[in-house]
Amino acid sequence: MGFAVIIVLSLIGARAALAIPHGWMRLLGILPLGIGIKAFLTKGKGRKPPSDGVPQKDYGLLAIAAITLSNGSDNVGVYVPFFVAGKRYLWLILTMYLVLVAVWVIAGRWLGAHPVVLRAVERWGHWAVPAVFVALGVYVLVR
Repeated sequence: MGFAVIIVLSLIGARAALAIPHGWMRLLGILPLGIGIKAFLTKGKGRKPPSDGVPQKDYGLLAIAAITLSNGSDNVGVYVPFFVAGKRYLWLILTMYLVLVAVWVIAGRWLGAHPVVLRAVERWGHWAVPAVFVALGVYVLVR
């Protein structure tokens, strides 16, 4: 539900962005590029160390949706230029998002039970997301 709200907000933003003259459209790539660079520059700051021994809570559907929405709000800044740049293939993009969200949820649940994977994500995960944002920003800028 949280991801669906992010997608709807991004589609509204992409629709609004279509009012921008075509020659200026590439400049939307500055959003994900800036988010990625900022994340690289602030990597590790404010991150909490893993809390071993603390019992996990059982969150409900609405709580998980709210967490997804609040943690994914920067995605709107990334998705809007991507949706505009790929407007010809928007239905394919949205279908792939739906399929891949399901794949990532299943994979995350399975991989989350493996300590080796958790250590690798803890060590390298903070580099992967900014790298994707920077790559997407560059893609939109040069497209």
